[in-house]
Amino acid sequence: MKKMFYLLSGLILLTFLPACLGTKSLKGEKIKKFQVKIKNESKICPNNPFNIEVKVTLSNGDVISTADFVRGVAWGDIVVDVKNGRFEPRYTKGFITPNEKLTPEGDTFLDLNIYSKYHKNMPFKRHIKLKYDCKYLLDIKAENGDSARGQNGNGLNGENGKNVVVKIQKLENEGIPLLQVLVKYDKYEKKYLVSTASEEFLIDARGGNGGNGADSSRDGVNAGNGGNGGGPGHVTYIFSPKSIAYKSIFKAKVSGGQGGQGGKANGKNAKNGKNGKNGETFFKSHVEVRNGKKVNVITPGFGTVDYETQKLPDSLW
Repeated sequence: MKKMFYLLSGLILLTFLPACLGTKSLKGEKIKKFQVKIKNESKICPNNPFNIEVKVTLSNGDVISTADFVRGVAWGDIVVDVKNGRFEPRYTKGFITPNEKLTPEGDTFLDLNIYSKYHKNMPFKRHIKLKYDCKYLLDIKAENGDSARGQNGNGLNGENGKNVVVKIQKLENEGIPLLQVLVKYDKYEKKYLVSTASEEFLIDARGGNGGNGADSSRDGVNAGNGGNGGGPGHVTYIFSPKSIAYKSIFKAKVSGGQGGQGGKANGKNAKNGKNGKNGETFFKSHVEVRNGKKVNVITPGFGTVDYETQKLPDSLW
């Protein structure tokens, strides 16, 4: 029962904390300038998040920002209206993600209207034309294990990497040649429209690192062990015959997590904690018939990136 209470409390805190961070409310303040800094504004693509930062110059000359964790502006004081996209505050960073299905033939602009809810007469507005040749990163690296807390505890193991399946189809559209990319892992599904001229589409599916063990709390007491690194992920790219020519764009990180450090002993009769093991490649096996005999064939099941070609539907969604 207690575990459920703590879990629900943590979820509620994570939901509301990002919008409440920042200790400086703009209510009642006089401001001279309201600015929004957009990361990599010249190249923004559908379903590829980018970061924004709000800077406010007060009447006394002080400059405060949403990027300041301690004395910054709370995202709760800022209104971010996005047409053809969505906004999500994450602690000191604000992320905007353009809609995934915006094609060159349709409405390919992202409209931003950002302002302080106490100073609506000073809005920041931007009409951004979308691109399709971004450098994409899908970060689904597994969670690290927690380091030991308290006295003589062991670090927790890192989580195993994800099993990801990606399908790629080339669209027969006019103008910019586009690849339709469908990514599936766990219960999630993500969709991208990627230019054939894109630099890179990278998936990070590494295993999580193990947590560190605690040092000895006093003489003669053994230190804690480090947690094991999570096993590596596995990414399978499946190309249609029309899209296989663009295989070099698609890459992945699938290594196992690093083992956590063992704690340090205190005193002659105490032992140092053991380092955790690095994440190891998992294997899978299947039976094949060779020369009339059944043979058990073992192949890597995780920790690899596979590239396959299959006949796929003309449209993946």
